[in-house]
Order: sequence, then structure tokens, then C-alpha cells
Amino acid sequence: MVRMKNRSFSRVVALQLTTAVLASYLMAANCSPATAQTTAQNNSISLKWFRGIVVGNTPYRLAITPNGREVYVSNFGSNTVSVIDASLYTVVATIPVPDEPSYVAITPDGSACLVVAAGRISVISTATKTVVKNISAGSNPNGFAITPDGKQLYVCNPGLGFNDGAVTIIDLSTDQIQKTIAIPGSPVNVMISPDGKSVYVIANYNERGYLDRKGFVVKIDVASQTVLALLGGGRVKTISGALAISPNSETLYVGEGSSDVLALNPDTGETKRTLVIFSPYARKRAFRLDGIQLSSNGRYLFVAESGQHAITAVNAWKGEQVASVMVGREPIDIAVSPDGKYLYVANSERGTVSIVKIERP
Repeated sequence: MVRMKNRSFSRVVALQLTTAVLASYLMAANCSPATAQTTAQNNSISLKWFRGIVVGNTPYRLAITPNGREVYVSNFGSNTVSVIDASLYTVVATIPVPDEPSYVAITPDGSACLVVAAGRISVISTATKTVVKNISAGSNPNGFAITPDGKQLYVCNPGLGFNDGAVTIIDLSTDQIQKTIAIPGSPVNVMISPDGKSVYVIANYNERGYLDRKGFVVKIDVASQTVLALLGGGRVKTISGALAISPNSETLYVGEGSSDVLALNPDTGETKRTLVIFSPYARKRAFRLDGIQLSSNGRYLFVAESGQHAITAVNAWKGEQVASVMVGREPIDIAVSPDGKYLYVANSERGTVSIVKIERP
């Protein structure tokens, strides 16, 4: 019995010494045991449905204020914008806007919410929750993006035909159109690189009467306001406009609209990898992919599977699918909270927004 006690005591001492040595090593490396554990856990995540919030009819797009306190949702079928208090999980304002509001974005300083409605862009004050003005944005405006410095607005104009689109550049200090750039196709959505140097526009073109058969990404230089290149011609088969850019501006993610997300080189258009999305609920490849969104560090790509009513997370660096969760009917858009803890999902069919927790095991 005494020998057992001594042996146990020796093991305890050895364990304490090992822990002390490890702690000393981590401290010397400007790290801590807690940090080391967190780093290991960051290799995987899980998604957990948290709650649903009723908004207007046919929620289409959503955007979160920079401080993470409010979520703005455009309700295409109600001609309204719902404002969700992120701490109370409830709608605190419903703002009337012109017909069929679609794409929505928050200015970098958080002072305004911009929404496409009735062929123009309505500007909502986030302080008063009212429309303060409307901006002319070219013919039939669609997707748009604000430059990181908040000075310019790039707006997609699909045009009257299939292949006569344009991108309108608006000076937000004067609300005047600076330039209109012709696009050889029908632009669907636009995104600006985090470094503010490049604009990427998804455009489809009509080859044989089918708008969604082929497409490409137009790269525009912000400094010169000129088209630099047409990327991925013929390989981007989408009309959803699903588009995301890595935080370091080195990878462009394009949803093909069915079951694949292409990771492209933003300079050459070369495909780095193809992320194939499988639905664990139907046990088949997902179909009708809509919104995609990256985590703040660019590690995880969140994909809205409209056809499967689910959100799937993919390790964007490795191309591995890591988690999925069922949400509302027809999820069409995703936004990630600034703290990286929640996903907000616009469910277009049932008029709801789902909140999903991003958990680390």
C-alpha cells in the first residue's frame, strides 16, 4: 500500500513538473496554456440554431452595423426594412421604403443604411430610422458595394438586354454619378477588396438564350476606374451573385449557383480550388447555393443552401466541409456578426431571420 502511495506521489510530482515546464515554455514564447488550447480549438467549429425572428415578407438581404448592435433586413415583398436589435433579438423598427427593396449595405462609419428600391438607392439614417434621401444610381440598379473609405459607391446596372450592362460609380459626398463603365454582360453583384484597390463584378452573358449558362468576373481598378480583366470566363455559372473576398484580398470566392464554390486567383482568374458543398440532410450535393460569407479571419466560408434550407461551413483553406445546420425556408443571404459568434440568415420564403451560433468545441 505504501509503495502505491509513493508511486502515485511520484506521478503527481512528475505531472506538476511537466506542467510547469510547459507553462514556462509557453510564457517564453509569449503564449499561455489557455492561448495554446484556444489555438487548437480554432481548427474546427460547429453551428447551432439559436432562434428565429419574424421580419417582413420575402427578406432578401441583410447587413450588420460595424458595432454589431443592429441588423438591417430588406423585405422585398413588404417594401420595408426591418431593424433587429442584436442584444434583444427582436425587431425594434420597421422602415417603409420604395417598392421591392433588395440589396442593402451599411456605411463604414455606421451612420447610414443604403438599400436598392424602386430603381434608386434609398439612404436610411441609422440614428432616426427614417429615409433621409434617395440617390439616382443608373438604369435598373441591382447589387452594390461601398468602398472601405466610404467615399464611393459601385452599383450594378443590368441594362435592358442581356449583354448591355454597366457599373455606375457614385461620389457619396455629392451623390453624383462620377462614371459609368460598360460591362459586356449582365452584372449581378459587386464586391470591393478589403484593401480598397479592386472591384469585382459578377456578370452573366446570354449566349444561346439562357442567362445563367456562362459568366465571368470583371475586375475594375479603383484608382483609374477602368476594367483590368475578365476573369473565369465561361466557368462561372451563376445568377445568384454569391461573392466573397478573403481578408488579405488574395482569394476570390464565387458561388456557381448549384453545388460548387470556386476559389479564384483575383489577378489571373485561375481556379485555386473548388469547394463542393454536400448536404448532410439530403445526402447529396447541395443545389441552389445563394449567399456566401467569410469569417473575419478568412478561415471559414459559410454557404446558404437554398434548396436544402441549411447553412454549411467549409474550411476555406483546406476545402473541407466542417459543419451544417438547418435554418428557415429558402435561406438566401448570410451576415457574420463583428465578434464572429453569430450568423444572421435571411430566409426568403417564410419571412424570418435565423440566428445561428458559431461554436468551437
